[in-house]
Amino acid sequence: GRRLQGLVDALLETARIESGLMEAQFEPVDVGALTARVLSLFEGAFATAGLDLRVELDDVMEPVWLDETMWETIVSNLVANALKYCYEGSVTVGIDRVNDMLLLRVTDTGIGIPPTEVSKIFDRFHRVGGSGGRSAEGTGIGLAMVKALVEMHSGRVELAVGTTFRVLIPFNGRHDRTGTTAAAQRSGGRTSTLDRIVIESLSWVSAAEVDVPAESDGARGRVLVIDDNADM
Repeated sequence: GRRLQGLVDALLETARIESGLMEAQFEPVDVGALTARVLSLFEGAFATAGLDLRVELDDVMEPVWLDETMWETIVSNLVANALKYCYEGSVTVGIDRVNDMLLLRVTDTGIGIPPTEVSKIFDRFHRVGGSGGRSAEGTGIGLAMVKALVEMHSGRVELAVGTTFRVLIPFNGRHDRTGTTAAAQRSGGRTSTLDRIVIESLSWVSAAEVDVPAESDGARGRVLVIDDNADM
């Protein structure tokens, strides 16, 4: 029920963004500390999957004007996407400064994205066919939401060579605009969107750890029904 509610919320949030009804609460944020806090929530999923989560954050970077809740959604969606399509090796999340821009990069050693799909990867509801991820379920709105939220920060997101997503946001691009969002309404806890993404990521790797029962010695046959959606 919580996961279904989360999916409905994600669809409604996407609709609000595209209709221009969502505003951001820009404030100076220690983006390194905020990003590290988000990444810490994924440590269990990466440990279960046998993957390394490598963090390369600039600890001395100046505060960045951004919406805290939106940044959580951007980071968590990109990290969850990397986890979904990476079976061995590592996922590296880094933050750097490039001139007057904040650079967030998420790189994985996974299967990569076919060249024919690159131009459509940020389209709403588009899903890469035959991609071999940990789960076939999904709505195809995660990366579209990332793109929309980044653009609300006067930034851009791009898929670099290989399997590296790059998010570029100006340090002082939008601090002249304020509004009412979950960032202004939150009471210090995690948002439901962040919780939903973390829980979904855990379900992908936990399902892969389930032991398959040994074949019975009896004469009767066995019917195995397989569904990729854990809830079903």
